Amino acid sequence: MSKEEDFNRASFTRSNDQGRIGFLGNKNGKRRLNVALTRAKGYCALVGDWTTLTKGSEMYKRLYDYVDKNGVVKEVI
Repeated sequence: MSKEEDFNRASFTRSNDQGRIGFLGNKNGKRRLNVALTRAKGYCALVGDWTTLTKGSEMYKRLYDYVDKNGVVKEVI
């Protein structure tokens, strides 16, 4: 994901009850998320276990709250 695209997607492969998200919560993970969000010209899909992500990082909690508030969260079970 190094150039702008009409559609970008990011898949977060962390899922556990403890909120352990590994590198996704560190500086490198934040940079990768920034790239995913800023390279999408039109649409960016973020797929993952948001219970784990929001437990593991305040950044992901704020992101989830923002997109949820703006009506763009789609829950899939």
